[in-house]
Amino acid sequence: MSIKEYLRVVRLAIGKALLDKSPLATRPTCPQRFLFLHHDGKIGDIIVSSFVFRELKKHFPDCEISLVCSASNQALLQKFSEIDKFYTLPKRHLKARYQLGKLLCQQNIDYVFYPNVLLRNRDLWLLRLIKAKNNIGFLKANYRIFNLNIHNAQQHFSDVYKEMLQLVIKQEINTHYEIPESNDAEEKVNVFLENVHLGEYLALNLFGAAARRQFSALKAKQLIDYLLKHTQKNIVLLGFPSVMTKLKHYQQNCCDPHRVFIYEDTQTIFDNIALIKRASLCISPDTSIVHIAAGLNKPLISFYSDDEENFQHWHPKSQSESHVLRYAKSVDNLEIENIHPAWLP
Repeated sequence: MSIKEYLRVVRLAIGKALLDKSPLATRPTCPQRFLFLHHDGKIGDIIVSSFVFRELKKHFPDCEISLVCSASNQALLQKFSEIDKFYTLPKRHLKARYQLGKLLCQQNIDYVFYPNVLLRNRDLWLLRLIKAKNNIGFLKANYRIFNLNIHNAQQHFSDVYKEMLQLVIKQEINTHYEIPESNDAEEKVNVFLENVHLGEYLALNLFGAAARRQFSALKAKQLIDYLLKHTQKNIVLLGFPSVMTKLKHYQQNCCDPHRVFIYEDTQTIFDNIALIKRASLCISPDTSIVHIAAGLNKPLISFYSDDEENFQHWHPKSQSESHVLRYAKSVDNLEIENIHPAWLP
């Protein structure tokens, strides 16, 4: 164990000793107020948990759903009409955390949902301040503050959320993802597709949140050329503003640039959602794009590392044809030839 890891363990132990106290643990038959601590949630996590808001409102129509999120994800989460209140929280701003905790304490929250594996002291402090009647955690059996806990670590995160809901909802739960959309993005993407007379296409994403999930220029060229060789469909490269220069380079240096397209006006995830929605197939090493494609019931080829725990938690759950290739350490180690031509439309 490194010194940094040791100090983190010590800090967490001290925080637990000072802050870990049991909640009231009274479980109302018709709960009215739910709170989700989603401030660390990435896009993929938002997608796989998207059904929970729909299902809560379906079973408790008059309930109030509140959500603590980061400012960067609020635009996406605001597309879920079932969420009644939003609270943004800076990552390490202790004063803001204290003020938010005291404010939420006044809301008389029935259930807090906290799905994060790691419980940091600042979040433990926030839970103490909120004083909810019940706190639902994941792998938190050693914490008293979580009177309700999901124990099974060997499952997909959508199933973790389902188990959390089943502690509150006794009827059947529909776990199909809700994919948020933007009318403005839809209209602009439609205009783009009509202007370039694109026809049917594959949506190809070459980037991931971590460096090991991002293709190098050489590997990106190999993948694009391989796809162009084995399908008659055109290719749309998915991206975001900071990678447009790279995408243009990939386009210009592939074996058939006239069949590779870029929507250069891409600004937000809603633009990529609109492009995936119209694609014949989606290909991606990034789980956010993978889960969006799965939620849209798109045929899918996804690339995952050999980290088995990560794969168990975040593998694609799609009703359409889905293929997974695994790689060691970096997506650049992927064997492109293992993409079977029969998988391509």
